[in-house]
Amino acid sequence: MHEELAKLNFNRDVAHLTSVFLGSRNWTANQTQFPILDVTFNGTKPLRMRLACDSWDELPPAEEVLTIDGKPWSGTSTNSIFHPNGHWVHRGPFICMRGFRGYHTHGSHVNDLWSNHRGQDGNNLPGLLDQVSRAWRAMVGL
Repeated sequence: MHEELAKLNFNRDVAHLTSVFLGSRNWTANQTQFPILDVTFNGTKPLRMRLACDSWDELPPAEEVLTIDGKPWSGTSTNSIFHPNGHWVHRGPFICMRGFRGYHTHGSHVNDLWSNHRGQDGNNLPGLLDQVSRAWRAMVGL
């Protein structure tokens, strides 16, 4: 993908992350400079998501699931989108959900193409983060 187009797409989506939007969800934007979007879901059990959006939105973002201090998350998960075990491509915890590179490159989902989902309502960067945040809060009981 052309880097300038990816940057335009990224900046279009990140523009929605206003202080009002972030405050309404209790998130902190740690970095919003192309190609990295790094957001913390605050609360009693915070979680940090760092997205590499180098080819946004031709490709879904590559995700890193992190602790608040930036270390790889190593929690446990059952029946959740959060997978603490290493992904066979990038070897770290990953999000098993449409819209994330970990999902679309996992052997179980390679036939579920991102191109079938991109551009749909809720599949921009804030929408994807919102889905993860809701799943996180449901999983940890917030």
